[in-house]
Amino acid sequence: MIGAWKNRLGQAGSVVAFTDSALGIGVTQPEGKAEVFYCPSVQQDYPGLVLTRVQCAINAPPGSGTGIIPGGFNDVLPGSNPEGPTDPIAAIEPIHAYTSVTPVGFPLNQLRSNQQPLMWARVQTPATGIDPGKNDARFVVYPDGRSGINVADPRCALDVRGFGANTPAAIFGTNAQRVAVTIAGAPLPMRYTRHVEVVPHLGHQGYNTISRDKDLGIIFTDGMGNEGTNVAGALVIAPWNKDQNAGGLRMDANGNTELRGNLEVRGKLLCNGFVSKPRWWPDYVFEDNYRLLSLDSVASFIQYNRHLPGMPSHQQILKQGQDIGLIQQLQQEKIEELMLYVLQLNQELNELRRTVRNVSNQ
Repeated sequence: MIGAWKNRLGQAGSVVAFTDSALGIGVTQPEGKAEVFYCPSVQQDYPGLVLTRVQCAINAPPGSGTGIIPGGFNDVLPGSNPEGPTDPIAAIEPIHAYTSVTPVGFPLNQLRSNQQPLMWARVQTPATGIDPGKNDARFVVYPDGRSGINVADPRCALDVRGFGANTPAAIFGTNAQRVAVTIAGAPLPMRYTRHVEVVPHLGHQGYNTISRDKDLGIIFTDGMGNEGTNVAGALVIAPWNKDQNAGGLRMDANGNTELRGNLEVRGKLLCNGFVSKPRWWPDYVFEDNYRLLSLDSVASFIQYNRHLPGMPSHQQILKQGQDIGLIQQLQQEKIEELMLYVLQLNQELNELRRTVRNVSNQ
């Protein structure tokens, strides 16, 4: 089969189908079962290969050319039946069913609207008698926009299935570094990648010793280490925001994590250590100009307010929560004030002892 196919210079190409079912468009020697070869204009680009499916309406009026009835297409073949031109074409059974289970009352020979793939790349297991005719999907696209990789019935816009343990289902990255390896005495350049990969099934210590068997993982690397491992790359999860005070999460090359912004934990927080970086510390209590309340004033305040001066009340803590860092600072302030009170009492006690000793010596 030969037809016109013009390139950007206006020269006619060809459409060729060889006897072995190879199809070439714009090329006389296709390198596969089908090949499209073209050179788009610089001024006006155009698609290379477009597959368009016409959506048909179920039970459209006879003769409209767009209807489908449970028996098959509603188009007619003129002269196909001497009794009249309204007999429909024979029913067409879909080659690929969207599901393996046919709903009750839904005949197989009815073309299922929006359920047949626009494009399906698959491999088929030879009829060995064990599971003859089994099809394994590699890539499929449906008219409603769902696409699948290694799955025939994608559940969303892009449904990707992985393989075994420690095998990524998807990798998103860019070139990192070029390294040279030697195979059979000849140098072979290889390139690792900076990437983030999704691993639905991690094995024990897979990618990292923190991993446990059957964990799910999001793994990142800058590709600069041995066999493409991470050296200095960091992972950032944050909103796109130019505000200097914007928050987010950053995990460095060693797994140390920095969080900017508020963190709410509904449950227990377990850790081996906790470091707070306060903006002030109450050593000013020991300055000469610090105004220390008298014990009588403290006693009056407690009697009236039922909490220490400068400390949040019971109601405030229950309503607003407890700022651990601030509470430690305030408590340290009270500890230092308490030390001053102890020193004052000790001074008064020593003076009282001297007075008693003097009276006793008289």
